[in-house]
Amino acid sequence: MPEEISVLEITCRECGQKGKLEEKEGYEIEFSGIGGDCGDDSRVYFYGFRILEGEFEVAHKNPHLYDHTITCKKCGSTKMARNKGEMS
Repeated sequence: MPEEISVLEITCRECGQKGKLEEKEGYEIEFSGIGGDCGDDSRVYFYGFRILEGEFEVAHKNPHLYDHTITCKKCGSTKMARNKGEMS
């Protein structure tokens, strides 16, 4: 599966600040088999998040889990509304 990138529009529900969040997901090769056999590669699903616009911060502890928290730097709220934007 190729890497998929989505751009979401986010809005802080407390102060109304708007921004954009990039979400990436796909597979990464964690290790290769000994002896050069590509069939022994181990693939692991991953997620990545990055703020593109706005004063927000993303806390994402485990790249193999979707679980993450977006915090508004203006008011400190973690309550966000999300709308799907562009996908590639």
